Amino acid sequence: MNPGHSLAQNGHGNVSRALVQTVLDAVRDTPLPQADALKHLLADPAAVIPLEQLEQLLDAFGELAGPTCGLQLGAQARPATFSALGYLAMSSRTLGDAVSLMPSYESVVMDVGLTTLTRDGDAVQLAWGLRDRRPHPVLEDFILAAWLSLGRWLVGKSLTPDSIRFTHGKPADPEAYRRYFGCALEFGQLQAGMRFPADWLALPVLHADPDLHALMLDRARALQAAQPVTGVWSRQVLAVLPDLLPRQQATMPEVAARLNVSERSLRRRLAEEGESFQDLLQEQRRQLACHYLRNERLGLLDIALLLGYAEHSAFSTAFRQWYGVTPAQFRGGNQVGRSPT
Repeated sequence: MNPGHSLAQNGHGNVSRALVQTVLDAVRDTPLPQADALKHLLADPAAVIPLEQLEQLLDAFGELAGPTCGLQLGAQARPATFSALGYLAMSSRTLGDAVSLMPSYESVVMDVGLTTLTRDGDAVQLAWGLRDRRPHPVLEDFILAAWLSLGRWLVGKSLTPDSIRFTHGKPADPEAYRRYFGCALEFGQLQAGMRFPADWLALPVLHADPDLHALMLDRARALQAAQPVTGVWSRQVLAVLPDLLPRQQATMPEVAARLNVSERSLRRRLAEEGESFQDLLQEQRRQLACHYLRNERLGLLDIALLLGYAEHSAFSTAFRQWYGVTPAQFRGGNQVGRSPT
């Protein structure tokens, strides 16, 4: 699940406790009131962590540690940094399997993140950003550095990408970036990302564990389902749609009847939660489409019907709008995955 704006409780979204803890561990020897505030927030197990509050800490730390402090933070990334997604990656069979999970489950780490992974011949492009704005420069450096750090840890090799792109401007002295990444650097780009050889996808992960992987997959799905940013009525709508879609009955009147409320009342309650019925319908279709496509026993027409489309072409058109590739390309691995826009 990666439903975009519906995962944000505030204007800037929320981040996982695990990601925040990694940053706090890294700055523990630096007295910062922003760090104290986040520690206090983490002490409440029910609290969500606003991305804006993490960015305030990164701002303060950057003023003391210098503009390249994001690289220092990212270098310390390990599976625990990325919550259940990190352990999913750690237990994957190959690096390709690990990175292909990122677009689908990144919301357990940062609910307004947008990761895309595309293959172009002998190279793969992994891109990242935020849905509503450019990311904080230190946060962007942290994420890109963490990707590489985790990838190197997963396969036990000193991987060097082909190039790294940043949305922020070129620093006065980019030497720290050259040392860390060891590749071509492009600053002031429209989107941040990493380009690397497609051969990396086949590299075996050192700690591959099918049993742990299945357990962490269930955990990631549970974290998504439990995210507090989707309201009570939105969750109820999402719960009944999978049964109604194959019957082509996924309409507002039918859902309202299932929930024993009037259509007008349901519309008002969804609006109070910042949602609309059509957005939830599209969100559910996006989720289920990727889930069904991973089941090789289901044909594309079967999937189209399960999603409530009368024909395969309508499903293919919608899928391409969501992810930038056709369902067949997604299944074939020509483009490993893209989060919904």
